[in-house]
Amino acid sequence: MSTENSPVRVVHFADPWCWWSWGLEPILRRLHEVYGDNLAIEYRMGGTFSDYREWQHQYDVNDQTTVDWVRESVALTRNPVDLEYMAKSGVKSTFPSCIAFKAAELQDPRRAERFLRRMMESFQVQATPWSDDNAARIAASVGLDAQRLRTDLHSKEAEAAFVQDQHAMHQEHVNFLSLAIYAGGHKAVEGSKFGAAHFEAVIDRMAPGLPKRSPTDLLEYLRKYTGDLVTPHEIGEVFRIPDADATRRMQQLAAAGYVKTETHAGQTFWRAIPLPPGPVPSSLLEVSRVPA
Repeated sequence: MSTENSPVRVVHFADPWCWWSWGLEPILRRLHEVYGDNLAIEYRMGGTFSDYREWQHQYDVNDQTTVDWVRESVALTRNPVDLEYMAKSGVKSTFPSCIAFKAAELQDPRRAERFLRRMMESFQVQATPWSDDNAARIAASVGLDAQRLRTDLHSKEAEAAFVQDQHAMHQEHVNFLSLAIYAGGHKAVEGSKFGAAHFEAVIDRMAPGLPKRSPTDLLEYLRKYTGDLVTPHEIGEVFRIPDADATRRMQQLAAAGYVKTETHAGQTFWRAIPLPPGPVPSSLLEVSRVPA
């Protein structure tokens, strides 16, 4: 997101299967909306585990306690997932999907970011299994060349890029719960914080006077992310409103056909869809517009 010349850079070491990465999405989207091209968001791949069972043994968890672990994280981030997505999907290693992201970057870095987002939605919310076919399908949904992705995700270049990211994660002393912020020649690593206000305060200290805007139009936001699955908390975080207010507004937009409601693992989500032709009714404009 944003440009290479942005005065502020935020780096998140992520993984398409990592619930913390999904949990930080509302914050990253808020930062992008507030600072625009003055802030660049860079995703790098950390890789959660190469072998699911070895990872469980390392952390002394089983399938049930893994679910408990996910539940605890969702309580902190408030961004819902299918609590049993690991077992339901049958994931054996998160590394192939990390390499797939690096393969997507070889094509188009901006579309690669949308690809990562869609992988998180597919794997964590819908418990979709990993496969080359599913990766290609998700890639096509964001405008990537699916056939090239099939080839590149098995390339030495993509694998080497992933290994480089893993090394950088250790060198930078960061983890999946943290964001590294670079501005004015300085660096700050902020971890285990799950509200965008904290990160905005850090950025404002590091880059005083940086222009900001307050998101005020739900339909404008949804149009920008057509095809994405959004949560009550993402809308709440981006627009600085209570999640209950976000839910109310999204339900009204869904009833009028401006978003699609989806239910996954008992949780409500909304799919951003192309807006219907013609002017938006004044009653919905009031729903869409959030006071700054």
